Amino acid sequence: MNTPQPAPPVLGMAGGHRHAEGPPSLQLAAMQALPDLGAASPPWRLDSGLLCLGPCQAMQAAAPVYGIASAGDWVCVPPAGVTAWALLPSVLSACDVPASVAGWQALLAQLSAQHCRQAADLAALRTGPAADRVRHLLLLLARPGAAMPSLPPLRAMAQLVDAAPETVSRVVSALRQLQLLDGRPGGGASAHTGGERLAARTLPTGLTRSAAATR
Repeated sequence: MNTPQPAPPVLGMAGGHRHAEGPPSLQLAAMQALPDLGAASPPWRLDSGLLCLGPCQAMQAAAPVYGIASAGDWVCVPPAGVTAWALLPSVLSACDVPASVAGWQALLAQLSAQHCRQAADLAALRTGPAADRVRHLLLLLARPGAAMPSLPPLRAMAQLVDAAPETVSRVVSALRQLQLLDGRPGGGASAHTGGERLAARTLPTGLTRSAAATR
């Protein structure tokens, strides 16, 4: 079973090149946990990738996640008992806190919109037919205008959509047969169909044994 590993991240590196100037950055490999950065750590912004946030037990798929952060989101140091890990290879950059009232107001507005979007994403991942939940996750993984990256391990995908791994496997197989997706979960394939076709297509019923299955 692939679970997030608390291996040391790469600090001060982005794209394989060390920053000569600018804020420090942090790179996480897929399924790697965010390390303990300390209470004095500055806030971070996710430049690329996808992060899961949840209780420490969620790292072993033993508890549900609290939310998912996507590129552009602010990421604060998790409190005790909570952790974050990369669902995809991810890069974060340290950010300065605002120095003015107007700056704080803009940040609070951005955080409010971020929390609303994350709540909507979590609802879409946890409610409705299993096929729709899996599709929403795949669209979160896809980057606009780019090929879909290698899929996370099947168990990690099943945890996020609150479904059995066998159900997720059936949906992914059906999407591949419809030529809406290429590759397998955790297979490391690089030639995935982009998310545009998947987003535009209305999924047929019967992608799982019960089109209304919720587990």
